[in-house]
Amino acid sequence: MRERDDDRAQAFTLEGFIGSMLILTAVLFALQSIIITPTTSGTVDRDVRAQHQMQADDILQQAQNNGSLKFLVLNFDSSSGSDLYNGTSRSDIGYGASPPPTGFGTMLNQTFNQRGKVYNVVVEYRGVANETDHTGVDYVSRNMVYRGVPSDNAIVARHTVTIYDTDPMPNSDRTVEEAAEDEDFPVHDTAPDSPVFTVVEVRVVVW
Repeated sequence: MRERDDDRAQAFTLEGFIGSMLILTAVLFALQSIIITPTTSGTVDRDVRAQHQMQADDILQQAQNNGSLKFLVLNFDSSSGSDLYNGTSRSDIGYGASPPPTGFGTMLNQTFNQRGKVYNVVVEYRGVANETDHTGVDYVSRNMVYRGVPSDNAIVARHTVTIYDTDPMPNSDRTVEEAAEDEDFPVHDTAPDSPVFTVVEVRVVVW
């Protein structure tokens, strides 16, 4: 009788062990089935956003160093005044689905667009509200590239460009100061008694 009880106890122990193994296997299978994507909240999302931030900052810095950033913020279509960038047809979207010209656009597309990311480029010009006495601060924003409303996890990279009175306008024989007098530049001189005409902030938004 005691031998039968021992056999039954061993059987129960074996069943419990097998049941535990089945539960553990199911848990491991479920964990391996969870796919972590760049949009999943947590460490992965933070790391991806930090990478995008660094890449956008680097692109802006390179464009500043090679002069293409200043060229682009001054690159207005002289036939349309200060409403359209050269090569665009709509002021609300700028270059839209196309990258902006120069290496700046090429770098943006290779870094983000070809990897399934979307970006906007917003340019904000600082001027004065009252041109007569040069008082009050006025900001004018232009969409150089607009491709949609950014998501909540978008990153924003910023870079400032100083524009001088004597900077040449692209595709023109006029300076910035002369173009502004002809109303072919979107803002007024912020400091008429200095060589600085205005300061521009370029923002790249990536999501």
